[in-house]
Amino acid sequence: MSYNNCFLPSSEIKTLIESRIISCRKGIRIDEVRIQPSGLDLILGDEAYQIGAVFLPNEPEEVDYILKNSRRFKLNEEILKRNNLYIIPLEEHLRLPRSFLGTASPKSSIGRTDLFVRLLTSNHGVFDKVPEGYEGRLYVLVIPKSFDTVAYPGISLNQLKFYVGNPYLDDTELSFALRKYDLLLDDQGRVYNNSDINVDGGIYLSVKIVDLKVSSFALSY
Repeated sequence: MSYNNCFLPSSEIKTLIESRIISCRKGIRIDEVRIQPSGLDLILGDEAYQIGAVFLPNEPEEVDYILKNSRRFKLNEEILKRNNLYIIPLEEHLRLPRSFLGTASPKSSIGRTDLFVRLLTSNHGVFDKVPEGYEGRLYVLVIPKSFDTVAYPGISLNQLKFYVGNPYLDDTELSFALRKYDLLLDDQGRVYNNSDINVDGGIYLSVKIVDLKVSSFALSY
């Protein structure tokens, strides 16, 4: 496999699974429905740990070692209490090749339950990042922010994308892509003139809320 400065698409994630670079504990099969166009939905294991404070496991700290004195319980036997802190080991295990990295993000669906979710790995003091060539388990920090929450083994709270090199465009590359591919349209479907777009460390987007004159329209819950 040869890649450079890109996120891996679903076809390559399938290859990583077939070669056991990505695997699940206990022989659990990774269903194709969990493979997204450029990422993999991660699933909760069957145990959780209640912790007293947030931590980041700097090298050479293993998450399992830090958790050894924390209260452990079966995930489907207790409710996750509001404003309490939990570490939940995920089912996935990684054996990433050199130069392969990962970045995680919470799934949009958790916004409805107001959960704070961040990925952790051993020996790496950064949330939501998998270091180059990482081998080991994955974990999530979960904090219910608004109300008590029930979580079950096998559900997904976040997604992991895999990449090589630097997959992000700088401002010059982004401006070129906007001119070449007509990426941005206005609300009338017209292509934005490149001179009207402020490219400065990326593009800042905003949401325009309009009256849709639909009585059943719901913006959010």
